[in-house]
Amino acid sequence: TQDLTGGCQTGACALQDLEFSPSKSGVAYALSMQTFGTYPVTPFKIFATNQAYLQVDATHPNGGLWSDVTSNLPFLAARTQATGIALSPFNPAVAYLSVSGFTAATGVGHVFVTTDSGGYWSQADGNPNNLIPPPPSALPDVPVLRLLVDSTDQTGSTILAATDLGVFRSTDSGASWSKFDLGTFPLVPVFDLEQNRNGVIFAATHGRGAYRLDSAASPTATATATPSPTPTPA
Repeated sequence: TQDLTGGCQTGACALQDLEFSPSKSGVAYALSMQTFGTYPVTPFKIFATNQAYLQVDATHPNGGLWSDVTSNLPFLAARTQATGIALSPFNPAVAYLSVSGFTAATGVGHVFVTTDSGGYWSQADGNPNNLIPPPPSALPDVPVLRLLVDSTDQTGSTILAATDLGVFRSTDSGASWSKFDLGTFPLVPVFDLEQNRNGVIFAATHGRGAYRLDSAASPTATATATPSPTPTPA
């Protein structure tokens, strides 16, 4: 019965991402997209719960209860567009938020992290003062489309960011970043990052197929392209 979107009465609002904790049953986050099809614009929303396993029944008529944690962000949601949530595979209280847009225009960074289940968020893109241009060790000022916490790093400190300029990696929980294209990734937007149970990471690009990182934790890792199939002429 809870609306986990921005609450558009027209039905224009929609969820952007839904993520469940790999380390604790019931913990989940829901992220709705900012909707420009309404007036005024409907800002994005982040909801968190530790009751995602509850079903709607006589005992729990409303199912699991979700808490709106959007106001805990250190910026106004209406100023930019959030794109995804990445949960730590080791700590259910740790989650990362990816943000689109350009800091030069919005004044908002590109990665934020919470370590207390959404109660407090801090910037984690290497540029906490939003300098333009960003410092060399920070993410560039381009949209970040998805994040992934690398499960092969038991410290939980290795984060991968899918951006408009390929993939970047941080090994210190977002304090500093470096390009992670491995000499193979084209300079195109990467729309998604996923990791299987063997630690292999897959990156989906815009128009240039999918790539596989055989060992993301190793600086000598190789990327193997999987081109998108060529459409058969009608």
